[in-house]
Amino acid sequence: MADAKYPWKLVWITGASGAICGEIARRLAAAGVTVAATARPSDRLDKLGRFGEHQSLPGGRA
Repeated sequence: MADAKYPWKLVWITGASGAICGEIARRLAAAGVTVAATARPSDRLDKLGRFGEHQSLPGGRA
């Protein structure tokens, strides 16, 4: 459940494997916001997933 500071139920963060966007994703998740994070390369995105409950879809090329 999101608090008054973050009234959103879900956010989508692109570029989440980077330092700034990764930290934003962690802080929002810690505040109770559901975070959908996407990024390349996927190995760095996997590190972000270690901070909480997560589901992951395999990456691929379009």
